[in-house]
Amino acid sequence: MSKRDYYEVLGVERQASASDLKKAYRKVALANHPDRNPDNPEAESKFKEASEAYEVLSNDEKKSVYDQYGHEGLDRNGGGSGFGGFEDMFSGGGFDFGDIFEGFFGGGGQRRTRTQPGHDIKHQLDLTFQEAAWGVKKTITVHKHETCSDCDGVGVKDPSRDMKTCSYCNGRGQVNQGGGFFVIRQTCPSCQGKGKQIINPCRSCDGKGVTEVKNDVEITIPGGIDNGNRLKVSGEGEPSPNGGPNGDLYIFVTTESHEHYERDDYDLHGVYEISYLDAILGTKITLDGIKEEENEKIELNIPAGTQTDKVFKFTSRGVKNLYNKQRGSLYIKVIVKVPKKITKKEEELLQELRQLEQEKKENKENSFFNKFKKIFN
Repeated sequence: MSKRDYYEVLGVERQASASDLKKAYRKVALANHPDRNPDNPEAESKFKEASEAYEVLSNDEKKSVYDQYGHEGLDRNGGGSGFGGFEDMFSGGGFDFGDIFEGFFGGGGQRRTRTQPGHDIKHQLDLTFQEAAWGVKKTITVHKHETCSDCDGVGVKDPSRDMKTCSYCNGRGQVNQGGGFFVIRQTCPSCQGKGKQIINPCRSCDGKGVTEVKNDVEITIPGGIDNGNRLKVSGEGEPSPNGGPNGDLYIFVTTESHEHYERDDYDLHGVYEISYLDAILGTKITLDGIKEEENEKIELNIPAGTQTDKVFKFTSRGVKNLYNKQRGSLYIKVIVKVPKKITKKEEELLQELRQLEQEKKENKENSFFNKFKKIFN
């Protein structure tokens, strides 16, 4: 289908002034804007058509080509970029097209202020091994900013006396960026959108509206928490600057290591040295568990002939699981320790033991050869 005449699209005469063109486009675009006509393809089409028409007729060079040669002249000169060019101006740059359009056409003259949550607070908490393993209640002191009680967060004692209208934005709280048809409203950088400037700040907060305070917060540390874990306490952060929710308190945990065992998630690993005689003959040893308040003890039976690096497992003797409250396992690796020096008496006994071992070996070999001979005889 052939394109409609641009003047017809906007409903103006060919002699229309720039101001008339702008008013006409505003009327058509506002009536057919997609935000006001969701799921209406016809309105969207009219909006794009009007945008394309205004893009051409508001440009003296393109308007001159169009007046002489019509749509064909624009196509030959590459002048009819249409709505795509209009839309591309705002895409990918972090702009909110709806907000820009609303700012241009009025929207009550003020852009809506979105509430912001307060700042979050971070706190480092050191725990002993036992506190991390079984949980504990702690009271911590945090430093944060709260609304100044002397000025109620305004920054001045008497707003009518201690504040003046912002000279940068003339009290509007917003300034316009750009020129011509497209104008973007932005928060005033001088008064941060308040429209007022402080001339006599509150002495308690120096005009900031907030003061630094120390708060005691009681927290419950769950059993099973580990080094490097993070806890979140909702609402214990700083207050919002404009009526939004408080920020949150984030607690970063560090834990001490155990004297005898190394922690791996909820499991524990330990090493226990035994003598070579205990490895040969077997023995029983008693280990300390990690539940100190119950004086937990673990009996380890080492059978005769145990080899070095043998690992024994004890279920439900590790750290409490953070989620299901069950305990992990305890793993004990046995290391057979061989002495570097022995007494004279020990050496005599070991020599005697070696002689017995040698005789036993020879008897076994003789028994084998005797059986071998009988087979062939």
